[in-house]
Amino acid sequence: MRGNYKKQLPGPLRRARVQFERWRQVRQRGAPIPERLWRLAAELAAQHGVCRTAGVLKLDYYSLKRRLSESTSLSPAETDRPGFLELWKQRV
Repeated sequence: MRGNYKKQLPGPLRRARVQFERWRQVRQRGAPIPERLWRLAAELAAQHGVCRTAGVLKLDYYSLKRRLSESTSLSPAETDRPGFLELWKQRV
């Protein structure tokens, strides 16, 4: 079952995995992951889940989860608006 899970990777995850592998081959030891790759990973985690994305890209789950929450956090102007408004119809 696990083998099928890895074989059925969506195209964007496969391409991102290749980008991360290329970066890992040429990076200097101890170099941080470039911001463009973190942004890509966060976008993919929003679509495909943090666990799956972290596993495929060989990233730390909690670091990716933090990056995802930072990238999707609301600006102060957006937090002033209600996120949910419930309307009740009065029975007559």
